[in-house]
Amino acid sequence: MAVESETPERWTQWLEVLFQHIVELHDHRAIWNELVDMVQANREIPDPWFFLDWVGRLWASTMVVGIRRLDDRDPKSVSLARLIADVGKHPELASRKHHRSRHAETYPGDDWMQRRADEEYDDYVGSGLPLAEMVQRDLDKLRAAGAAIRHHVNKYVAHTDEHAGPPTATYADIDAALDGVTALYRRYSSLITGSAPSAMTPTHQFDWTQPFLVAWKPDGDYLEALRRQGQVPRADPRDPG
Repeated sequence: MAVESETPERWTQWLEVLFQHIVELHDHRAIWNELVDMVQANREIPDPWFFLDWVGRLWASTMVVGIRRLDDRDPKSVSLARLIADVGKHPELASRKHHRSRHAETYPGDDWMQRRADEEYDDYVGSGLPLAEMVQRDLDKLRAAGAAIRHHVNKYVAHTDEHAGPPTATYADIDAALDGVTALYRRYSSLITGSAPSAMTPTHQFDWTQPFLVAWKPDGDYLEALRRQGQVPRADPRDPG
């Protein structure tokens, strides 16, 4: 009885932690892609590639470590890998009956939603596929999705391996790994809670690109013209003088 009452609550807590983490990674990717688009669209930016390469390497290091964390198998960590493995230990709590019950709680007496719950379960687990097989398959998918990422983190980010050779992970590997872990998250969120987020990239409530509307290092005449127009402050607002 303790397992049945405590395990779903733990899974729900883990799902929330993982959701925030994955959303942050999607946000990082969206900002990076928008920055690249701005640079490519503005041919008047003088030699932006050194700066973009520097930002790109910082961004990539953040992304690969974040994706690698989702496959952490350490028993003390909250990770997607541990969540999936834990579901395999308690298959009755992710069964078709359980999945139907979660829909019934939200839509009591709705026969269509019960049929929809069965369709979802077949999509996620497969008709007649033992849950344990799905769990092992998904753990293998998670390990495969982050293979290039994990190698890069272990050999170049967390440690410096003298036998590692040149880095081989690409931006495409980061995209593929993030998309892969997101699909797995949605599967287990739906199995456990009866719902899964449709969108993972947050919408900013402000225009983060505003700082790029003015030159960061203009020549003196241009800077003075901007000040006369009131587009930049005459003094640093942090300067009490």
